[in-house]
Amino acid sequence: MKAPALEQVLVIAAPATGGDPGTSYCLTYTGSGSGEQREAVLLSDTPAYRCTDILVSPDGLDTDVWQSGVPVCQTPARLAAFAFAPDTEWSGGEGLYSCLVRNHGA
Repeated sequence: MKAPALEQVLVIAAPATGGDPGTSYCLTYTGSGSGEQREAVLLSDTPAYRCTDILVSPDGLDTDVWQSGVPVCQTPARLAAFAFAPDTEWSGGEGLYSCLVRNHGA
């Protein structure tokens, strides 16, 4: 069985929430990146119409969307690995993983 594709996201701007599990998160892509890594802005508690992808927990429930290990995402969610630019408050830590779902409406 083939392992699921792993999307790589470099977060160039992030909110100052510090990963609070009670916060909803989404991504807006900048259109830039290098290699297979896409650059994105991480948004928190933002109206869905401003988001390209929404971060969801692996189990699809309202639990923490951030994982320190590689989760198994439920379809239609996609697996993503996150790195944080040095000038974000989230930089310097271990890499994080989450599941992404494409936003198809407001």
